Amino acid sequence: MFNSRQWVSPAAPNRVEAYLSLESDKNIAGDFGTFESAVLGVANANKLVELRRSRPKRARPTIPGPLPPKGSTIEHQKQIGLWAIKLPSTDATVVRRTLSILTENPNGLEGGSKDPKYAEKRSSFWSTIKHAHFGVKIATKNLLGMIGIIATGISIGHLGSFSFERWLLLKFPSFFQFWRV
Repeated sequence: MFNSRQWVSPAAPNRVEAYLSLESDKNIAGDFGTFESAVLGVANANKLVELRRSRPKRARPTIPGPLPPKGSTIEHQKQIGLWAIKLPSTDATVVRRTLSILTENPNGLEGGSKDPKYAEKRSSFWSTIKHAHFGVKIATKNLLGMIGIIATGISIGHLGSFSFERWLLLKFPSFFQFWRV
């Protein structure tokens, strides 16, 4: 959303893609909380689908221009020197939901403060947000690292659904992270 505010009207981006790279010069830099969220997200995926279907449908934002191309499963972004794959995280969902709420409430939602000065500030901020398609991809510097990321995703996907295997994933996370190349 920050990037969409940088465009001067009438220009607006059609899509924004975020690339998440966990690499540093020495190793992979990750967070156990993120790994745990991925494991528990897979474990509760069916409940999440049911919850989303039970909620009322929101208005879809109108985004000018064509839909983003599907592209290949693994892509090589030569401009930034990364290999990337779509990351099934909540980030893109949160952005889509925020844009849907902005479609229904162009000046943003009311805040806790009833101060008119705050309301004007909120309205001026949210009115500058331009709607765009948003996606998140996890990236690595080399193709071998991408194979490790995919293997980690497969292990979380297969093992995260069962309680004992989920316990193993959470107790010994480094054993199941195959991207350390």
